[in-house]
Amino acid sequence: MLKVMSDRVLVKILLPSDKTKSGIQLAKEEKPLIVKGVVLDVGDGEFQNGMPVPMLYKKGEKVLFEKHCAVYIEYEGADYAILKQIDILAKEKSE
Repeated sequence: MLKVMSDRVLVKILLPSDKTKSGIQLAKEEKPLIVKGVVLDVGDGEFQNGMPVPMLYKKGEKVLFEKHCAVYIEYEGADYAILKQIDILAKEKSE
């Protein structure tokens, strides 16, 4: 598996379903501008003004980020994104 560095986050991209819950096939459209994924790895953080900046995300959390903010890679047959933690817009709350 990959290990990200500094303030980077490795996210496995979750593709939206192309079918409704009842099984109706949806038309192919442009990919959305917001991407959803699950965090697989986080870096060790970075330092600003000599002080450590904590990582805000943990493995297993689902996050949303803008499509253009990430570097996309294919690794062992799966699609991943690597981005800075500051580029993550939101995470799903666990209830």
